Amino acid sequence: MNYKLIAIRRLRKERQSSFASQLGVSLSSYIGYETGKTVMPTDVLKRFCVMCDVSSDWMLGFTDKTTWQIKGDLAKQIDQSRNAAVEAIKVLKELEGETP
Repeated sequence: MNYKLIAIRRLRKERQSSFASQLGVSLSSYIGYETGKTVMPTDVLKRFCVMCDVSSDWMLGFTDKTTWQIKGDLAKQIDQSRNAAVEAIKVLKELEGETP
């Protein structure tokens, strides 16, 4: 899940501190979620999904759909740069030691 957090934050062109503030968590907690050192609590995951218009099923890995369940302006941004986003996620997975 942590590589998805990074990818979405970068697609939104936001800093970790901004994301942490919007989620109502400390910067160190948010960094822990992105690095995988800290498990994101359910209430924070819910806020993240609402804030970013993503499916919690996708975030948790219950679906592998390549079309994210995202709406609004973020969906347009992702549609416009889908190839770049897919490539970024592959790189992040490789960094996390997962197979693409």
